[in-house]
Amino acid sequence: MKYYKLSCYRAHTGTKHYDCITFYYKAKDAYSACMKMRKQRGIKRSRLPFSCVEITKEEYEQGISISAYKRIGAE
Repeated sequence: MKYYKLSCYRAHTGTKHYDCITFYYKAKDAYSACMKMRKQRGIKRSRLPFSCVEITKEEYEQGISISAYKRIGAE
């Protein structure tokens, strides 16, 4: 398994307003990670992620230790 960091647009931010959020996934390839991201709540599913980067296991573990929504101050 590989580890990925995906950044995408948040949903419900208003017309022509964009806010990004980053999620961390463990998947066999980048396409599988993107498909997992599309099932995530609170994102614009009609858009592809604007960043998909393969990362190390240490970066993945550090990234999932805090909720994505807490990282951006939404909770």
